[in-house]
Amino acid sequence: MAAGALSARRFFCLVLGLDLLAFYFCLMIKLLAKLKQPYPLRERTWKQTLLHSFAEGFFIYLFLITFQPFGIREWNNPNKYFFLLLHGLVVSVSLIIIRKVLPALFEYFRNETKWNLGKEIVQALVLIILITSGILTVNHFAFGEAISLVQAITSFLSVCLIAIFPIVFWVMADHNHKLKKYKHGLELKPQMPLEKDLVLTLLADNQKDSYQFSASDIIFVEAQENYCQVILDSTGIKPEHLIRSSLANLEKQLPQNIFKRLHRSYIFNVSKIEKVSGNAQGYKVKLYSHTDPLPVGRSYSDILKNL
Repeated sequence: MAAGALSARRFFCLVLGLDLLAFYFCLMIKLLAKLKQPYPLRERTWKQTLLHSFAEGFFIYLFLITFQPFGIREWNNPNKYFFLLLHGLVVSVSLIIIRKVLPALFEYFRNETKWNLGKEIVQALVLIILITSGILTVNHFAFGEAISLVQAITSFLSVCLIAIFPIVFWVMADHNHKLKKYKHGLELKPQMPLEKDLVLTLLADNQKDSYQFSASDIIFVEAQENYCQVILDSTGIKPEHLIRSSLANLEKQLPQNIFKRLHRSYIFNVSKIEKVSGNAQGYKVKLYSHTDPLPVGRSYSDILKNL
């Protein structure tokens, strides 16, 4: 009788364990699917990167000397404020590495169209690891603290375990906020059809090479390093033309009532916009005679709304 009860209990525990395993497996599948959802990737110029990074590092320095947390108040080192300034500098340099150096080294990984929640969280954790490494190094020179492999790994894991929850919470909350803002897209006013005989002459940066296009044929213009690619909607002619020009140069030459710059890399013929959809990254426009939706920069959203 006792053996039978024991077997039943083991069977119950086995079923419960399998149920819990299945539950956690489903939870992980849902979490992985969530982490693959699009997330906006903020691009900064070098000037913006340096200004923002050093301002944030200086803020950390002011915070440390004002409140002196983590036992800083008990430091007896005569160069305490200098080393705290180095802590702020570590934050600034780490931000510059994350915002400019790593994107230059891993361009494919930091692709705007493929950026998602998971990559944003990984980037934040890498930033924390960089800052932790820098602070350990500063403390080594400031107080002679030996840096062992075990200490370094323990510090990294401790910081990551502490930081992972606020990071995930913030990124998820920000994602949900942006998704609610953009997911319904926009209803645009009907655009007037263009005259077929409106011919535009576009000059390259050298002001010598010229190209002529019918305004009604141009779908959009895309910046590609030192060139711009003009995408056309017309049968019997080449669908793409490369012009050695900046996008800003062509923007000045295109009629503003027909063409709008809605992204740092794109100028659109507004009469070719079929519909506007959206996700957490912002609005996207679907153009007639073009398969893939193209992004609208968040700083250009008001221009799109006023069309």
